[in-house]
Amino acid sequence: MIGEFERRAPVAGRNAICLGVGLYADYGPAQRLYVKLGYQPDANGTTYANRPMPPGRTVLLDDSLVLWLIKLHWGRPAVVASQPTMSSVTSYPEY
Repeated sequence: MIGEFERRAPVAGRNAICLGVGLYADYGPAQRLYVKLGYQPDANGTTYANRPMPPGRTVLLDDSLVLWLIKLHWGRPAVVASQPTMSSVTSYPEY
């Protein structure tokens, strides 16, 4: 599936692909695969339910805690939002 996204990205005018991966052991194989495929942390840290997590915040380690990865293509700088999935989120629950 990722290979197909990577093939379609340039056709869609995209020069980067961003994805999120969970942080607990069940996601270990996916974490290793993404690194092997050239994905790197996007330098924006983690999110919980699409909300950035500041230092010192306590959250549940579940599927909602995500590290965002990015893979740049074709030698051009990325044109992506700092947190691509957050644009659709209009309100956040209080933790």
